[in-house]
Amino acid sequence: MQTTAYSPNFKGKPVELRKNKIWFKDSTVIYEFRIEMQSRGSIAAGTIVKSDYPVAAYYYLDLRTMMCKQYDNFKDTAMPVYNFVLKQEDHVPFWRFYLSKNTPQDSTIGMDLPDTTIENVLYKRVKITYKNPKKNWYNVYYLKCDAAQNIVHINRTLEQLYPGCKAVRSEMVDREKNTVANVFEYKIISNTLTQTEKSIFKNWGENAKNTKLPVLPFEINKGFSENIKFDEKPIITILPPDSTFFKPQPIIKINPDDVKQWLQKEFSSSTPIKNNIIKKLLQNASFDKMYAEVLHEHEKENLIIIPLKKEFVTQHTESKNIFPLQHLILVETANGEIRRGDIVLFFPDKPGVKELPKNTFYNIFNSEFNSLDGTYALVGLGDVKYWEMDFKDHQKTEFRVWRGDQKPSEESTNCRAWYLDITRHLNWNIQQERKYLGNTCTGCPPNQLCDKE
Repeated sequence: MQTTAYSPNFKGKPVELRKNKIWFKDSTVIYEFRIEMQSRGSIAAGTIVKSDYPVAAYYYLDLRTMMCKQYDNFKDTAMPVYNFVLKQEDHVPFWRFYLSKNTPQDSTIGMDLPDTTIENVLYKRVKITYKNPKKNWYNVYYLKCDAAQNIVHINRTLEQLYPGCKAVRSEMVDREKNTVANVFEYKIISNTLTQTEKSIFKNWGENAKNTKLPVLPFEINKGFSENIKFDEKPIITILPPDSTFFKPQPIIKINPDDVKQWLQKEFSSSTPIKNNIIKKLLQNASFDKMYAEVLHEHEKENLIIIPLKKEFVTQHTESKNIFPLQHLILVETANGEIRRGDIVLFFPDKPGVKELPKNTFYNIFNSEFNSLDGTYALVGLGDVKYWEMDFKDHQKTEFRVWRGDQKPSEESTNCRAWYLDITRHLNWNIQQERKYLGNTCTGCPPNQLCDKE
């Protein structure tokens, strides 16, 4: 068995995947415990890394007696170096799946969320909230209802409520930002033990019966400094930008014909500029290359993404020195309806970029991470630019938004004072600036053409 924990939205840090192995036989468990000894240097925020840190210890635990032995290596000839007795309240460096109750008493079992699919596996989802107002998060649990039963439990309460289902993944979700802050899951990587592993369980079981070591209260870091080379550096593997590791897979309900019908309904006799844009979209959209990414996982909204041919030109493609990659993006609701549509332009810093990596938009909107450096611009179907976002070294460095404040003193309700709000992200500092652009009564910012409101 392998456990994995990571924090996909921890700003300014890599997305680190922490993995540990667990072996179990009957009522005995062996835990592999790895330890982080030093920082990994400068890695771009949002980069997905797998860190292979040295093993600090192995713990052999008898669940019947809660006696725990610490070992230095994973060999059948190894002898225990410490002998502990565990209590329910002990803070241990491994997963306490043996606890009789996994759900805090101040929690409330919420409604069932829609089922979801990750890497072609169907999961039932349940949301758990907390009565304590200081807890600014809730948990979403993923249950497999065709999983084989085993001795581990992420949440016993849910498994009792849904007989035959195993909770295999949990997400801690920030209630205010509605973003996933932490993920924990386990996977069975083998249902059988190797001959070496069987021999280790046999000999370590005999050691547990015959050890003469004194029984001590549990101590996490007991003996670590004697057995670990602290100058050893972690091995870092950067996953490819299009990796779908742990990314939710969208379940879409609309097809290219639905998109075409929706665009046709957006025509209006009072919006000639918008009509011209829609006409160009229908002519230049590569509907055969349509794909989807999750936008808001917990609201079950998807982004439908359709690449546009290079011939398609808006008034905003000439604002940079390089011709952008262009995409029509549409928000699909949980009901399979199109909520809105826009155009995204991407001006890469380096030439030669022909397509966006998979999960580009998911990363941008959920973790503010992008594997390609450059500028993204969001343009409405009326050809009005709403915002621009710059990425450097995979991090968001600047965000620019065009805002129009209505002027009550003007006779026309369409008259506005326009500003460019700029937010700069400089390491740990955020700088904000507002630039006055001028007044218009057209419904769009100065120097932009649009239909009058």
